[in-house]
Amino acid sequence: MDQNASSSEANALDLEKRRLECEKLRAEISQVELAWWKRPGYIGSIAPILIALVGFLSVWSTGFFETQRAELKSEIEKLETEQKDLSNNNQKLVQTSREIQKQIDQAYISIKMAVAESSYALAHMRSEGPALTDADHARVEMVLKEMPADVSELVQGLLSKEKLAEVIVPITEKELQGLDKMLQSIPASEWATELQPMIGPIPVLSAPDGRVYNPADGNFYERLEDIENQ
Repeated sequence: MDQNASSSEANALDLEKRRLECEKLRAEISQVELAWWKRPGYIGSIAPILIALVGFLSVWSTGFFETQRAELKSEIEKLETEQKDLSNNNQKLVQTSREIQKQIDQAYISIKMAVAESSYALAHMRSEGPALTDADHARVEMVLKEMPADVSELVQGLLSKEKLAEVIVPITEKELQGLDKMLQSIPASEWATELQPMIGPIPVLSAPDGRVYNPADGNFYERLEDIENQ
């Protein structure tokens, strides 16, 4: 009796298993028969895309992108304007810097020429020595007593100037030495610092490459004669 009951129960379970397998097959066949776009897997995978697309269309319809585009364009135009202004200001600063440097170079060259010419003149005066010795002064003083008053006054003036020159020359030399040191602190261009004064009838300077610089017009010349023939 127990064996019959167990056999009956096993048969029932086997039938139920077969029924479930049939149901599974029917469901799979039903899925296969559906169009690809109706399948749950496809719908599940495309749902986020559809949601994003709907959101995009919603934002587009509100004019959000047009507003952002307009703001971006305005910002680009602003940056371009600022860049142009900065470029113009930079060019102005460069031009101003060049003009200032030109003035510095001209001042440097003028002082350098003045120091050189004055030093040359003082050196020439020192090489000749004093015009009169102390004995000569004493003799002149004695002779002046016998000269007419106007002549005596003229000679006295000349003697006073000579004594003044003896005092002024050392003082002037010291001042020139100070000016020469000051030249080294002037931020002149390299080409200007390389120029060397040429003592002569025309105030010019020579360059290391042999050219001659004329401070009167600020130009270089191949030869000194080119300046003299102007």
